[in-house]
Amino acid sequence: MYSKTSAGARNGKFPVIATSTWTIDWQGGGEAGQLTEIRQSNVQVAIGELQVVR
Repeated sequence: MYSKTSAGARNGKFPVIATSTWTIDWQGGGEAGQLTEIRQSNVQVAIGELQVVR
């Protein structure tokens, strides 16, 4: 949630980091296991207008 626009931020954008975590259970060929995959992405987002909804 942003309480102000990104106009005063560096390069006019806010940094955003998104992380997703996947836990995978697998089985096959007489074996089974679990693995965890973590992916992360960094982006810059410009917020030009804010509206309050209540």
